[in-house]
Amino acid sequence: RPMQRNDIREVAIVRLYANDSVAARNTADALGTFRHPNAIAALSYAAGRTDLSAEARAAAVKALGIIGSAPGEAAIVGALADSDAAVRVEALDAYLALRDNRDGSPLVGLLGDGEVIVRRRATAVLGSYRLPAARATFESLLASDPDFLVRRNAAWALGKLGDRASRPALEAARDHDASRVVSSVAAAAIRGLR
Repeated sequence: RPMQRNDIREVAIVRLYANDSVAARNTADALGTFRHPNAIAALSYAAGRTDLSAEARAAAVKALGIIGSAPGEAAIVGALADSDAAVRVEALDAYLALRDNRDGSPLVGLLGDGEVIVRRRATAVLGSYRLPAARATFESLLASDPDFLVRRNAAWALGKLGDRASRPALEAARDHDASRVVSSVAAAAIRGLR
């Protein structure tokens, strides 16, 4: 079986360099399953190919996250700026999956993304990093983002940061947000402040 897996991996890597988006998507899925670091270069190349479909690029980014190795980081960070929201969301998850310590700073720009699905995921992922530089942006999203899930995630992220300076923003959300979910998460976040 190991020999068969190696043969499949080599054929799959070649497919990432071809011009077939469906084959590239399927290949990326398979290579992610194998989790072999030899596939990182080809997956990184596929993740940045604008001639492939967004679905194929997203699959390549997801596979890089599954492998979780530092050599794939540059391609994942590059995918944070992809023109397709699904690829950017996949890049957020892949960045979170990378092994070793990272501070999350490359993700901050996605807190202001024009697509709500990206802002939702970015607030959740960045909250995991407890990045102090994102505090003001979290407070702004909590106060004014039109999507209640973004506001909820921002309240949760502020609670994870635990900075007392966020108390006024959290109290305002607790007392005045139109969503009960946001209000309750803001109240819980206040209890966690230092």
